[in-house]
Amino acid sequence: MNYPLDMATILVVGLSCLLVFSLAIFVVLRRRNLFQLHSWNIANAAGALLFCLGLLGPYVQHDFLSFFRNCLGMLAYAGFVYTAIILLGGRPPVRRWAAISGAALAGFALLTAFSAGSGLRVLVTSIAVALIFAEGAWQVRKYARRSRISIGPQVIVAVFAAASTFFLARGLYHAYEWANPALVDGISGLVDPLSLLIIVIIFMTSDFGLLMILMAGLEREVTSKVLEIGGSRNKLQILYNAFAETVGAVELDALVPRILDFIQSTLRVDALSLLIADAEGTSLTLVGHRGMSDRAIHLISNPDLDSSLTGRVFREAKAQFVPLASYPPGEYREVMEAMGIATLGNIPLGEPGHIVGILTIGFKDAAAVDSDLVALLESLGLQMGAVIRAANLHVELDRTNARLKELASTDALTGLANRRAALAALDREISRARRDGTRIAVLIADIDHFKRFNDLHGHECGDYVLAQTAGVFAETVRKSDLPSRWGGEEFLVVLGDAEDKGSGMLGERIRSRIEEARWEYEGKSLSVTITVGVALCPPEAGADWIISQADEALYRGKASGRNRVCLSMPEFTPLRAGSFRAGETPADPAAKDPVADLLPLAD
Repeated sequence: MNYPLDMATILVVGLSCLLVFSLAIFVVLRRRNLFQLHSWNIANAAGALLFCLGLLGPYVQHDFLSFFRNCLGMLAYAGFVYTAIILLGGRPPVRRWAAISGAALAGFALLTAFSAGSGLRVLVTSIAVALIFAEGAWQVRKYARRSRISIGPQVIVAVFAAASTFFLARGLYHAYEWANPALVDGISGLVDPLSLLIIVIIFMTSDFGLLMILMAGLEREVTSKVLEIGGSRNKLQILYNAFAETVGAVELDALVPRILDFIQSTLRVDALSLLIADAEGTSLTLVGHRGMSDRAIHLISNPDLDSSLTGRVFREAKAQFVPLASYPPGEYREVMEAMGIATLGNIPLGEPGHIVGILTIGFKDAAAVDSDLVALLESLGLQMGAVIRAANLHVELDRTNARLKELASTDALTGLANRRAALAALDREISRARRDGTRIAVLIADIDHFKRFNDLHGHECGDYVLAQTAGVFAETVRKSDLPSRWGGEEFLVVLGDAEDKGSGMLGERIRSRIEEARWEYEGKSLSVTITVGVALCPPEAGADWIISQADEALYRGKASGRNRVCLSMPEFTPLRAGSFRAGETPADPAAKDPVADLLPLAD
């Protein structure tokens, strides 16, 4: 028995179309990595194999071949329905379909085993396929509403509903043909080609509808990505603007107002406050706020890190937004309600392990807080934390540099300026005196018989005497003067705004205070005296010559019995570099010391 030409043509055309569709769909799914839609390829492959077996039908007549063709048909039809539901984000009822298909195929096998007519077998399988298509149409319509995709699902619903109707009618026809073969003998030759043509149309339109759904889904995905990119761009712009606002600010006093003003204006925050952690991370201190009432400021100034939400966020380093209605009753909730706040958020500033503060934000509109805003604020928290940490490091660096500078210019034992700092101060004072036309005064003092303290009581005692003597210098000199340890047991003072008699009087005041002092060291009372040399010179002489004159005055005081002050007021003569005795000039060697009566020398 041979198929008529038109039926063979339908089989060939259907097979060709299915192969083309299968190839195109395979390429699309592979390019888009949509491996979860493998059921689509399976459906087309099963349909192609079904048409191939249809071409062999005139030459191979076997019950097993008919059973296999029915299995392929059910796999193809169920594959299309399964794919449509998956594309719309639904969950296909696979177990129910498997039960319907299994029951239909089992009935087909039993009817074949009992040699029942082919009409009954076709009725059983057709009813099963009709049920699968009918439920598929209902499921696609349901999930299409959720996904808000219209055109593709409409095509699929129409195709599946028509297919369900067709297979039900086909099954009833074959059952009627089996029961009354004489009544349909005239049209039986047209039914099979027409049925095959309708099956080809079902396959083609199903593929077309699924492609429309796939394209609609891809379009929505692209649109979502574009919106996501736009949102990310806006977020990056906000973060960039935040960075631009804070760049250049290296002190918290300048940085905090910038941060608060930027967040309030950009994110339309109704109330916010910024709390900074101390160096040990044991407390938070309010450093700035916007839109907070006086009572709120008082409450949040120093939060309890053990029990408050702010403390929990600080410990866990995770942002939290909580509706005010969920806060426990109390003064804090009452204050925020009075301000009209509906939602409160706490954002840690910094990354876990390096949290430098907490940003508290309040919104009057609870709907203003969404996941995008929370993500943005968390990113801002990371960025602001890094900026604040950098500002803290800058402050710490300034302190360290100041400390290093102090150490570089300070004597470790006495706490006074060292020799280097004294020379620098003398150079500055010389420059000032040249501008003002005044003299320079330098005082050099030496502890009398200092070696005796080391020899009798040890070097620790000598260090003690040096430190106590330095304390008297620091307490006695004026603010404009710079006392320093010149070396060993010698001290040098650079006097600012020097006067003729005032310089000698200062030296005498220091000497007398040290002489009158009594210092206890390991049960022993120590008596200390010093000898002081004061030089009052013109600034043109230079630092070395001025120091040499003060040093010479010091040695004159030691030579005359120690524990006294000697003043030198020489005139500087560039052609005759050297020392002058106190009160002497080259023109009058016998001139009297002008402060001899003011400063009686101790014996």
